[in-house]
Amino acid sequence: MQPTVAELKRYASGLSVLYVEDDDTMRHETYHILTKFFTSVETAANGREGLQSYRQRQYDLVISDIRMPLMDGIKMTSEIKGINKEQSIIITSAYDESEYLVELINIGIDNFIIKPLNNKKFLETLLQACRNVTYEKQIQRYKTNTEAIFRSVGEVIITVDNDMKVIEANDAVRHICAIDKEAVIGKPFKSAFAACSMGCYDVLARTLKETAPAKINHVECHKKGKKRLVVGITTYPLLDAKGVAYGAVMVIKDDTYTSLLETEIGHRRQFYKLIGKSEAMQRVYSLIESLADLKTTVLITGESGVGKELVAEAIHYNGSRCAMPLVKVNCSALPEGLLESELFGHVKGAFTGAIKDRKGRFQIADGGTILLDEIGDISISIQLRLLRVLQDLEFERVGDATPIRTNTRIIASTNKDLKELVAKGEFREDLYYRLNVIEVHVPPLRQRRDDIHILVRYFIDRFNILLKKDITDVSSDVMKVFLTHPFSGNIRELQHAIEHAFVLCNKSVITVDDLPRDFIDTNSKKPAETLPPEYHRIIEALQQSHFRRAKAAQILGISRIALYTKMKKYNIKP
Repeated sequence: MQPTVAELKRYASGLSVLYVEDDDTMRHETYHILTKFFTSVETAANGREGLQSYRQRQYDLVISDIRMPLMDGIKMTSEIKGINKEQSIIITSAYDESEYLVELINIGIDNFIIKPLNNKKFLETLLQACRNVTYEKQIQRYKTNTEAIFRSVGEVIITVDNDMKVIEANDAVRHICAIDKEAVIGKPFKSAFAACSMGCYDVLARTLKETAPAKINHVECHKKGKKRLVVGITTYPLLDAKGVAYGAVMVIKDDTYTSLLETEIGHRRQFYKLIGKSEAMQRVYSLIESLADLKTTVLITGESGVGKELVAEAIHYNGSRCAMPLVKVNCSALPEGLLESELFGHVKGAFTGAIKDRKGRFQIADGGTILLDEIGDISISIQLRLLRVLQDLEFERVGDATPIRTNTRIIASTNKDLKELVAKGEFREDLYYRLNVIEVHVPPLRQRRDDIHILVRYFIDRFNILLKKDITDVSSDVMKVFLTHPFSGNIRELQHAIEHAFVLCNKSVITVDDLPRDFIDTNSKKPAETLPPEYHRIIEALQQSHFRRAKAAQILGISRIALYTKMKKYNIKP
């Protein structure tokens, strides 16, 4: 059997065809040929009959002569294209009727065969037409299935291109984002969702920039006049066959009910980008929620690496100012003269190199939030200018005497003891009290060791994606090291240790040998009395019992009360 015949049988099986021909002999002969391949074959003697048959039942393929009584093939196919412009049609003719070719092309028909029908040419044309019909059916089926999935999924699904223009969105945007999908498709993301808080924008932008998935839980999502929601956001890059990114897809899940339950039982494991379920972190989460919609100045304190910047982001993006800018300034990274211009801006000619007017960070952040990171490092003169901004809500650009009003919320952060700086005369007392209206203290990692398990799991999942590995866990010995390490660098140090281990590890489980050498050295230098054998036995029993204290007490051969006492002694929290 010829390859064309075999392929035609495969592609034509299941398809229907309408053959229109006024010559009785030709019609009967061709009918018998077609029945060898197509599941359903019907014939008509002229264009009028053909059109009537088509109106009663549409076919996968139409084959028609041109010159016929009552209605010719041009008129009939034009009417059929009016019913279904995607209809596949093959035109046959005994003449090279070039005067009809332009008209046929305009109608949308490009398959034209000269009679008498050459078997090879005819079969090849049929094969190509059947292939196209089959592919179109598959595409339509996939499209229908995809649309059905889009409609049925309760989560918002939005796809964007590399320019952040919305390609597609499902009906769930109406319920969660309070906007019709027709109003966002084809528009830039920022303008399409301008009326909402857009807490998802940064997550989507990060995925487009890094070509890597991202996930954030417990983000407040709200639109003016609508009920606030707590949502989880997951984004993935869209890659073509060559692995080149052409956009991203975002899934937004309504977690409001789950968040309420977690709040009631006090066991939220994550808030915005902050990770931890300890009591200390629960207090931080509650403070963030209380402060999000207030204009009150906030002072975030804590050691380096605890996540002070993430707390500032959480306060901003969970409040009513979230659609406005969050501007961050590292006060310790800039000399005094440059910091003054950076914060307040300058006018042309204010100093050497000021060749044009420039807006300062306060002006850029107007209506939003400014984060003054490492506020304890600014000079007394800058402190005085900040005090005026806090008192009068206005400032002047360098070299200009015209005051500029500002509606900027100020969040400051520091790893220093500002009270001690005030006592030394290095920080203005009046500014300290202006900044410290509400203090959010982020505890160091060593004071919330029960969060280490969650953080380790989070970093494993993250680095598996970023480094394209499949590491499942850390060994129990590694976890012991983590649970007893002083973590002077806090979460940043833990993140560095796990990333270092990921680079070296060629197994499914990270072992002690994969950890940074200085990390191991730090643990080995600790005095022996700080790590008594009893402590290790308790940790092992708790891990073995999955932190069921009654079972752990049985393993240790002591009472539950004795176990509680020892856990309190060693500050072990399940």
